This record gives sequence, structure tokens and C-alpha cells, in this order.
Amino acid sequence: MSAQKFRYYVLLGNMRTGSNLFERTMQSFDGFTCHGELFNPHFVGYPIKESLFDMTVEQREQNPVALIEEMIALDADVLPGFRLFTGHDPRILDHVLQDPRCAKIILTRNPMDSYVSHKIAKATDQWKLGDLHRRRTQKVEFDFDEFQLFLGKRRENADYIHSVLQTTGQAAFHISYDDLSEISVFNGLAKFLGSDEEIKNFGIRGSRQNPEPLSEKVSNYDQLCADVRQLNIFEPEIAPYLEPRHSPSSKRIQVANSMPLMYLPLHESRSDPISGWMASLERDGALPRSGLAGAEVNKWLNSHTDKWVFTCLQHPVERAYDSFCNLLLFKGTKGMNWVRNMMINFYQMDLPDPKLRLGVSTEDLIASGYSLEKHARNFKKFIPFLAGNLRNQTRAPALPAWGSQSVWIDSYARWCQPHMIIPPHRLKECQTWIEQMFELTPLADNPYQVAAHNFPLADVYSTDIERLTRRAYAIDYQKYGILDWPGRP
Repeated sequence: MSAQKFRYYVLLGNMRTGSNLFERTMQSFDGFTCHGELFNPHFVGYPIKESLFDMTVEQREQNPVALIEEMIALDADVLPGFRLFTGHDPRILDHVLQDPRCAKIILTRNPMDSYVSHKIAKATDQWKLGDLHRRRTQKVEFDFDEFQLFLGKRRENADYIHSVLQTTGQAAFHISYDDLSEISVFNGLAKFLGSDEEIKNFGIRGSRQNPEPLSEKVSNYDQLCADVRQLNIFEPEIAPYLEPRHSPSSKRIQVANSMPLMYLPLHESRSDPISGWMASLERDGALPRSGLAGAEVNKWLNSHTDKWVFTCLQHPVERAYDSFCNLLLFKGTKGMNWVRNMMINFYQMDLPDPKLRLGVSTEDLIASGYSLEKHARNFKKFIPFLAGNLRNQTRAPALPAWGSQSVWIDSYARWCQPHMIIPPHRLKECQTWIEQMFELTPLADNPYQVAAHNFPLADVYSTDIERLTRRAYAIDYQKYGILDWPGRP
């Protein structure tokens, strides 16, 4: 890599992630320097320092980018850098992320360790430790609400950084807290920054302030253990969330003809009852408009100030069953035949005769030797495949048709956020509420109909199916409080 590729670097991290240790190590190189927290709201570079590079805090606030340029100009013989945390100047975060000549280094640490370390530092007023004999200790109390806020801010910041780097085609050098003790990692970082320099030892560095296990640092450790089980990032039964994002077309969005009502579909139209319900609310029974271009969606949103945007969740068991029956059960679905063959060869599924097609009568299906019992076994094998597929563990694509609905809702955010996300067991009461809001005549019956298949889901469903589906769609169940199937009114 050319040494001229980068003009400066930024460490993207947070307090209590090891950033001081990182900075001291970077000062061990002849070719690098680091200037602390240049954009801390309370000081420039280091605590109590009111100016740096002949710029005061007030001057920095007026022209923050000028401070970076001053740093580069005055450190012409080395590659300079600084530390930037969540909560520092957002203008600078955007600037460095968009600047391809700024090297991005991302430092992370287990958020619980970081949170507890921060609590101890505040309680003891000791933010650095030079030698053990000066160490102050104190147990702290874990606050679940405070930790959720702490975690949420860092997640939001990390997601934003990740998104910008992806969309601008840039790479970052990632370092974890544990990597800070590895000389080879820092020598690798030097190569990333364009230098062949290597260090042989760390020299003088600070000591880790609180090396004890959490149980010795937190006064209400048992409560901590009970509370964090509510968060999926600490939940051992929930696999990592690696499902690819989708980009739903604006053409899927549906809007009512005579009401400021917009619907964001989450499942296939052939099994979606909401369109029919919206049509039944119209005086002429007209179906909602769809197939809108992006500009038309934006125009509708701008012209309806008193609008209501909603989406309706499909029960995950129904979602999995619809996908299995519509896409894999029979041969002939576009682009899915090779996946169907994979299910037969590697997942030991005994699927119907390939001569049969979707739409065959149940009588003919059974006559071919495909029974309800065989069908139930196949579906039970499909769900573990689905769970692995959504976590990027299979060769088959993670199709939007069976993807997690939380991913769909996040993806719709490019257009708008729904005012209401209706879980399956709340459908009827939410529909009634919408009818009352627009002063419409309520419908006598719940328009929801479970999609029809050769074998009804009710004949296949079991507690094992529910358990497996909860694993496959863990995020949806957790986020939206979905009840076991059948959970419909």
C-alpha cells in the first residue's frame, strides 16, 4: 500500500474501550502520532486543555475541519490521528467517514465490560491507572434501563459507521479490546496505514484498572444476569443475526383510494388479506393502489399530512409454511428447482413426484403416495434449514418471501416508518381501531384467512414446529411479542 494513501487516521471507539492504551502504543511508532480526543465537547485533545494547534474550543466549533487540516500541516513528517467517540461532533464523524484519505480504525469491547468499567471510573474518579499501588476500587450497581440506553447509543453509532463504509466502498481496520495486547496486531495496523515500520515491544503502558470478573465488580450481579437475558446479544439460545437486508420496491407499497391510509406489505400478495380488507372499506370496493414509483410514494406522503401508515405481521409459522408449500414442495417454481433438489439430497426430504405441480388436488397428491404424515415430517425438516439460511449458513439465497419481517420493516424505512405494527393476535382489534379512526362502518367478520394449501397448517402444526420456528425467527418473536400459533382472535 502506498504511504501516500492516507493523510491522517481516526480511531472510532468509545470511552472505556482501551483507547488510551491504543494511543500510547501508537506513540511507540516513529511514523505515527495521536492527539487524543480532538472533538470532545468539553476540551481539545486532552482534559483541561482549551486549545491545540493554535485553535480554541470556540474556534474549533466554528470550523471543525480546519482543526484537522492544522493537525495535518503541523505533523507533516508523520501520519497523525485522533480519537473520535459516540457523542463527539457529528459533523466530524460525517467528514471522516466520507474522506477516503482518512484511515478508519474501529475499536470495540464487550459492551458490558465497557459499561461497568465506566461506572467504576465515575464512582472512583480514576480514569487512568499508571501503577497498581494507585488503584482505587469500588463495586457498582447495575442499572438495566441505563445499560439499555448505553447500548442503544453505541449500536446506533456502529450501525451508521458500518452503513456509510459499505455504501462508499471503504474498508476499516478493526481492533478489539483483547487485541491491544498483541504487538503483531499493531504491526499489521502499521502496514494498513502504509508503513513498513514494526515495533518489538510496547514500552511503558498503563495497567488494566479492573481485571476482576463481573461478579466481583457489580453489587447486584444476580440481578444483572437476570436482566441481560432479555437482550438477545447475551442470549445463548439465539444465534447471531446475520440475515441479509432487503430493499423492498416502492411498487409493493399500497395506498387506499379515498383514505389517507398506507399499507407496507410484509408477505406475498396471494396470502395477504389486508388488500381485501382495505378494498372492503372503500365505497366502490376498489383495491388499494400499488405499483407506485418512488416519486409517487413521496408525493403521496407529502400530500397527506394526516396519514396513517401501518403494516401487519404474518405469524412466523404461517410464513414458514407458506414458503415451504409455495416455493419448495412442488417442482416448477422459478429459480427454486435446484434448492428443491438440495432439500431432497442433503436434507433427506421425501417431496412429491416432480411431475406434480403447484395446484394439484389433494386427492391426486395423496394418490401419488404423498401423505399428511410425510408432509409434516418434511416441513419439520424445512424449518432448521430456514434458520440456517437466514444466518447465511446455506448455499441457497435468503429469499424475502421467507425472510424475517423485522428486516422488511427496517428496509421500508427508506420510504417511511409505520405508525402501527400489528402483531397477528391483535389484527382484529387494530382493524376495528382504524375503522373507527376514519369513521367507517366496521366489518362484521374478521377478513383474515389462513392461506389454503393441500394440507391445512392446523393438521401439521405441533409444539415442536413452534419451538423450531421460534429459533428460526427469534428476532421477530422477541421484537413483536408474537404468541404461539394459533394466536388469532
